[in-house]
Amino acid sequence: MNRQISNFNPIQVMPATFNEYKTLARFHYLARRPSTVADVVAAFHHLPDGRRRCVGVAVLSWPTSCNRLRQKTLRLNALGYGQRLRFANANLRTISRVIVHPTYRSLGLAKRLIEALIARCPTRYVESSAKMAHAHPMFDRAGMTRIEPESSNDPVYFLYDKSAKSFSTPTSERSEESDQNRATTRKEFDRSL
Repeated sequence: MNRQISNFNPIQVMPATFNEYKTLARFHYLARRPSTVADVVAAFHHLPDGRRRCVGVAVLSWPTSCNRLRQKTLRLNALGYGQRLRFANANLRTISRVIVHPTYRSLGLAKRLIEALIARCPTRYVESSAKMAHAHPMFDRAGMTRIEPESSNDPVYFLYDKSAKSFSTPTSERSEESDQNRATTRKEFDRSL
């Protein structure tokens, strides 16, 4: 089905909950859900009849404890395991899922979702590791730095340093509403375990 998207039916990216992830999870190439959830944003298509349809979602997670390319890129190898873990939890979040409904692909929604997560993220660094990046440049298009893996079978590592870039998202958008949304998302995630 080829759907025409017009300016009269805009697609809006906004804070969301884990429920939006669940509606589109079947379209992701990994069958399992993210291990943790720190934040969720979604793209909604506002339909002519007044309803809105979730057409894309992205999930921000807490970082994994170890990532070889992270350690190399951020020069963390000299630190002990506990120090690396504390650094990651204090300074990093990971984009763990980006899903766009098949009907709405090739509209730049993945880039918009990634940019929204970066803007809402409370930490200096945002990272992602994706095998899909070998075929799809969505993280590159969102301005993340690509770090090639040692083996072509491994995922590509991406890093965004917010201190080196500026954002157009006003700080007020990331304040109290964001904190409440993150708390709601965390509760929904915990209930679904």
